[in-house]
Amino acid sequence: MKRIKYYSSNRNEVLEISDIHGNIIKSTTYTQGNCLVDLLFDDKCIKINPHLKAKITCLLNVCNDYLKNNIQVMIEEEFAFAFEQSFTCRYEFIENKLCRVLYTENIETLLWYLIISIYETKTMYKKCSNCNKYFATKYQRAKYCNRIACINGRTCREVGVTKTK
Repeated sequence: MKRIKYYSSNRNEVLEISDIHGNIIKSTTYTQGNCLVDLLFDDKCIKINPHLKAKITCLLNVCNDYLKNNIQVMIEEEFAFAFEQSFTCRYEFIENKLCRVLYTENIETLLWYLIISIYETKTMYKKCSNCNKYFATKYQRAKYCNRIACINGRTCREVGVTKTK
């Protein structure tokens, strides 16, 4: 059994996963909205139900344009059960900031919480034009993520700017 702690602060999300003895298995900070992407596609230590993963991936495919595609209605229809979930959150001061912290032992609970976050924050998800991986953005015109793209440490966004010049 794993213990999961998730919170967002400023423009970052923090995910900590520990075993039942309190030993940290994973502690990662993401830019806002990208925890969901990592859990679905990049995290090898977390097993997600394939049907659920496919359903969320379909949602991300249309989350590229919040204005054109009515994402809120889609979430309300396709993930209505997420709104029926009860989440155990506490408010804690972390680095002198008051944060709403989710504690759970179930990865699906975290996924529902993150889907509701898409609904609340109107986050868009796009595929990076450089690495072809999903990333969260608030900007309609965003084309590149901030992942490290190459050996010299440049990000996809930095590489993309040089491609367009």
